Amino acid sequence: MFGAIGEVVVGATYPKLTIILDLPLKVAHSRRTLRRDGVEDPTEATRDFAAIRNGLLELAQEDPERCRFINAEQPADAVAKDIWTLVEQLL
Repeated sequence: MFGAIGEVVVGATYPKLTIILDLPLKVAHSRRTLRRDGVEDPTEATRDFAAIRNGLLELAQEDPERCRFINAEQPADAVAKDIWTLVEQLL
């Protein structure tokens, strides 16, 4: 499903790297309730985050060289380091 949507949205401009920040759903929900940046998105309450995560897992299985997972349960500096490690390989 995500692959078909991607074809329509980005066509031939696919990036060389897609980073997926992965969290268990319970952690993601708890972080969302702690967010205090003043940005409210009324659609968040009705989003099916399990379906979104499953779609990202499917996308990563279809293109494992491009789609890379980062454990987003780590401290922020560890997440940043892991991201930089992936990006640095492309420079």
